[in-house]
Amino acid sequence: MKTTRGGGKLTIHERNRQRRLRTTEIRRKAVAELIRDDPISFKTIHHRMEKAGHTNPNSGRPWSLGVIHRDVQTLRQEWREAAGLAFEDHVARQLQELSNIKRLALGKGELNAALRAIQLEMKLLGTEAPITINVNLLTTLEFVASRLGLKAEELIGSMIIELQESEYAFHDNSKNDS
Repeated sequence: MKTTRGGGKLTIHERNRQRRLRTTEIRRKAVAELIRDDPISFKTIHHRMEKAGHTNPNSGRPWSLGVIHRDVQTLRQEWREAAGLAFEDHVARQLQELSNIKRLALGKGELNAALRAIQLEMKLLGTEAPITINVNLLTTLEFVASRLGLKAEELIGSMIIELQESEYAFHDNSKNDS
């Protein structure tokens, strides 16, 4: 007779629970074999399980569609979780490798390699912000540039220089004010 951890005998409820768990495990393995390769309907799973002799041991009848549906849902959830964990482990390993590359590159003074590792890290984490251009602003700048007899790139370049100079002038003035 089986015993519990404490040395006592298993109750009838505990034995029934263990039997149900074994039965569920066997049934889910059978369902998993059927759905792993190609998607099939619950009715097809039901018929194939019955044909293979997988029946409810208590009643001797085929498993209900509801039981099969729950098994499929449980299996899919377990597979999704396992895939998610594997993906998270993979990302964590890649991040650690990129961290090592950055540290080594910076230690050797190889700034381009360090910047490339940072870019890859941003891409991996999804923190790389896409470059966006306001089309209306671009159209307006092209119009203004054409009126001034310039190309849009020349106008934008001169605007950037102007902004940089005014930023430096602002910072210089703020130092004088304090």
